[in-house]
Amino acid sequence: MAELGSEEIPFGLRIAADCRHLEDDPLETQTLKFLAEMIVQDISFTSMADALNIREYRTRDGHPWSAARVFKLIPRLIDVAPRLLSGSEWDSRKQQLSKVAWNS
Repeated sequence: MAELGSEEIPFGLRIAADCRHLEDDPLETQTLKFLAEMIVQDISFTSMADALNIREYRTRDGHPWSAARVFKLIPRLIDVAPRLLSGSEWDSRKQQLSKVAWNS
C-alpha cells in the first residue's frame, strides 16, 4: 500500500510528481465510480468483486478483488461519493441507472 509518512494514502489518490501533495489516481477513481454505480443498483459485494475482476481492475497491491476487499473500500467510497457523484457525467449516468428494476 502507498504510504505518506506513517499514514496510508486513501484509495483514489496518489502522491503528485512534486511530492508535496496528493492528486487523483485516474484508475482508482474510475474503480470508485464503478463501485458507486453498483451500490446504487443494489449489487452484492461478491457480484461487485466479480464485475471489477471481469474489467481487469485490480486492488492497489495488484490482487483480484474479493467481496471482503470491496467491503473494506466502502468507507473510502462514502468519503469521496459527494465529489464523485456530482456533475454532468453523473447526472446523465443517473438517468440510465434509474431504469434499473429495484429489488427485482
